[in-house]
Amino acid sequence: AGDAWQAYVQAGGWQADCRMLGLVCVQVSENSHHRLWAVETATLLQSFRLPIFWFPGWEFRVNGELADPEVEPTTGLPMVALNQGGNTIEATWTGIPQERIGKAISLAALLLVIGLSIMIRRHSLSPGGIDVA
Repeated sequence: AGDAWQAYVQAGGWQADCRMLGLVCVQVSENSHHRLWAVETATLLQSFRLPIFWFPGWEFRVNGELADPEVEPTTGLPMVALNQGGNTIEATWTGIPQERIGKAISLAALLLVIGLSIMIRRHSLSPGGIDVA
């Protein structure tokens, strides 16, 4: 997606797509886990590129309905269909299974360390306990 992505950016990216298609496009909000766009179109659009790289952890909604975007192979950008009129497009990071597994393993390791620390402290403070220092 390198050359095609660079060409997309150099041509003006999302705003250039909007101008070329005669759309009114507004990025309503953007943060690391949530993006929201508003797009006004005079006609039905079968595929409209979104300015975010596709990755399995993103969930897309168009006008509140779950959307399964196609991915443009040359740029890696998701494409969604838009209805005539006003459209709200939302991208929410929901995570991937590996991320959830990693969080669970980290939490288990933290709880183990806390538990071992409590056991060592109790044992070292008890009469006849070992001195670990």
